[in-house]
Amino acid sequence: MHSFNITEYIETDCFQLERGPTFAVGIALHLATNGKICEGCPKFNGGKCPDYKKMVFNRDNQTQPTPQPETVREESIRRDISISEVRRQRNRDTS
Repeated sequence: MHSFNITEYIETDCFQLERGPTFAVGIALHLATNGKICEGCPKFNGGKCPDYKKMVFNRDNQTQPTPQPETVREESIRRDISISEVRRQRNRDTS
């Protein structure tokens, strides 16, 4: 059983966290169950709940964050050249 955060439940429109008078109850359930509201849910039915399936699918198909490009300073240290030289070479490469 996966543990999900509150926003994941809200994004899939889980009925336990619907906006309205029961929202506070849903948050309390989330905190009490350590993010595993689905365990006691009548709709869960062995993982067949559409909201649960959406959350698992979204979690499994998240894209990896793209690595940040190397900064001018990092490149100058790595290549043992001045920052101005790195900038000159980068400008020459983009022209």
